[in-house]
Parts: sequence; structure tokens; C-alpha cells
Amino acid sequence: MITLYEIPDHEVMEKLERDIEEGIKNETILFWLKDFEEY
Repeated sequence: MITLYEIPDHEVMEKLERDIEEGIKNETILFWLKDFEEY
């Protein structure tokens, strides 16, 4: 679950966006591993 915050600081927004992108990648990898372990 991704929650978006209104952050006026541009640098903080960029970091948040990178963290979200990394989080999506990590969740996708974890989802794939869970799916793989079921077989």
C-alpha cells in the first residue's frame, strides 16, 4: 500500500518517489518469490 503525502520540499518529493519505485520493485520480487514457493 502506497500513501502519498503532500510535501512542499522538492528534494523530499524526489526521494519519496524513488522510495516508492524501489518499494514497488521489492514488492514485485517478494510476490514472485511467494508465488514460486507455492509450487
